[in-house]
Amino acid sequence: MIVAAPVASGTFARRVEHKYWLPPGELDATIERLQTFVPIFRYSSCWWASIRTVCLDTPEGQCYRDYLDGLAVRWKVRIRQYGAQGRFGDRCWCEIKMKNRGISSKRRFNSPLSEVCRLVDGGRIAEESIADQGPETLEVFRRIAWLIRSKRLRPKVRIDYERLSFQNGPDDSVRITLDRNLCFMAAGRPQRGSMQGLILELKYNGLAPPWFDELHDYISLHRAHRFSKYARAVGALDSAVLSGALS
Repeated sequence: MIVAAPVASGTFARRVEHKYWLPPGELDATIERLQTFVPIFRYSSCWWASIRTVCLDTPEGQCYRDYLDGLAVRWKVRIRQYGAQGRFGDRCWCEIKMKNRGISSKRRFNSPLSEVCRLVDGGRIAEESIADQGPETLEVFRRIAWLIRSKRLRPKVRIDYERLSFQNGPDDSVRITLDRNLCFMAAGRPQRGSMQGLILELKYNGLAPPWFDELHDYISLHRAHRFSKYARAVGALDSAVLSGALS
């Protein structure tokens, strides 16, 4: 098991991502088998990290519809918190994730959650509070702030789940994540939903690890050629989200 310091702000390398669904009964077998190839990687004393993501979208749901239309180039903005055992601190990451013909990249900045909420509500974050994260991160902040203002981005859904990560180190080219207990709710509405099963994501730069295909001999991996937690949540909540959760 590897314990690491939190990842810095800024630009993340491009990578290929493949997603799979597994039945919940195969959790233990999946963890055991993965550890024969790559160790568990964590940032705290807990194996499973709690993740809370608030997905933003335009009043017309452009990000959701771009996904449904299968656009080769698309983007989305989200606010993400990392915690443990369902508890979160007062800081968050504000991220833009871009998909370009199958290659994903992610850029983000770190800030108090209250500051990011004020930005989404039409306020401002002082650039001085972001500048110490580096010039590249400052440009990321400016880009995200411009998108929030110009596209009128607002919270659409909140997604909570637990994540177990596997990799050899913070700079390793291969990363595998295993998500469970996924639940979601419409922003500003009482409607809630959940997803059964486990989501396994393989993320890598360059070539896929040669040992990954061996997992199919031991666990029931079902490839999800097109899967988005955000799109799944919007599709499940449907009318609650599309008919006014942004108003």
